[in-house]
Amino acid sequence: MLGVNLGNSERDVLRLLGEPNASRGEETYHFLEYEDVTVVLLDNSVFMLIAESPACGSTKAGIKVGMSWRQLVESLGDVEYDEEEGLWASASHPGVWYEVVRPARSYEQPLDPPYVPELYAVADDHLAHVRRIYVMR
Repeated sequence: MLGVNLGNSERDVLRLLGEPNASRGEETYHFLEYEDVTVVLLDNSVFMLIAESPACGSTKAGIKVGMSWRQLVESLGDVEYDEEEGLWASASHPGVWYEVVRPARSYEQPLDPPYVPELYAVADDHLAHVRRIYVMR
């Protein structure tokens, strides 16, 4: 996504994307936060990419942020909820997870306004869409 690949070094990321808007880290993990993507480094190597905008481009399967739930299912076919990750995934595309949300109804309290996450089952397949894409090795 955006030219960054899993396994790239921090130097590669900085060369491709420039200086991040924010940078935070722990002993092992380091987060480079850009407007459209968050790059997670593990021991100075890209371990995970979190796409947060259609500007990030698409996955190898053609999935992009903003894609409707129906388009996601039509493209991947076998989308199931992964309880361990708390995200949606496809067995045919390992290492990629999808955060799926929909607009909150009047009686729902969204944790991330104006959206509520679709967990375990999609309540409204007309309004649900991909909010974030997580690519991890």
